[in-house]
Amino acid sequence: MVTIRSLMEWAVWAHLSDVKHKELLLLKGHLLIEGVLDTVLINEKPKEYEYYSFYKKIQLYSELDFNNKSDHEIIVSLLYRLNALRNRLAHDWNFDINNSQLESWVNDVHKNFKGEKFSKYTDRIKAAHSFSVLTKTILKLEENSER
Repeated sequence: MVTIRSLMEWAVWAHLSDVKHKELLLLKGHLLIEGVLDTVLINEKPKEYEYYSFYKKIQLYSELDFNNKSDHEIIVSLLYRLNALRNRLAHDWNFDINNSQLESWVNDVHKNFKGEKFSKYTDRIKAAHSFSVLTKTILKLEENSER
């Protein structure tokens, strides 16, 4: 059965799968994940949250109560790490994506959560896939919540 969650997972992957540069993949993936957070926060927090930074949105998300507290904690940790990577890319002129923690972040997403595998993995495709897996997991957690 096709669900909004599975469509969103595919849409994020499809949007990122053709991105050739890991730096752009990180920036676009960060933006897409922020949009996913917005869909969760829209029903939970005041309207002005949309003007908050990604960091503040993670803080708001971390305050939500979900049935699966373990997955929620892992997601929050991954979001903070993603934000730190994006900030280093945006603010450190000497940032080297190949010596960053992106690969570690990607591996941790795949170690903790499963998603559809839409294509054969290369390092770049696996990185793109990590954003779709995180999207699916965030939405699944929200969907299964009894808040």
